[in-house]
Amino acid sequence: MKKVVIVTGAARGIGYATSKIFSERGYTVVAMDIINPSKSEMDFIKCDVSDENDVANAVNYTVK
Repeated sequence: MKKVVIVTGAARGIGYATSKIFSERGYTVVAMDIINPSKSEMDFIKCDVSDENDVANAVNYTVK
């Protein structure tokens, strides 16, 4: 079974570090934030979690 984790606030700080740890442990990481990360080796979705449409698009992306 594919292990997928969605991390919000993943462009920097704790969210970025959390995403990186999950990625190193074999999870498929979908990193989300309202800003673009300065660097990222993970899948990244620009997403405002207060916007219902943004969240729906992010969930649909992870299901593919």
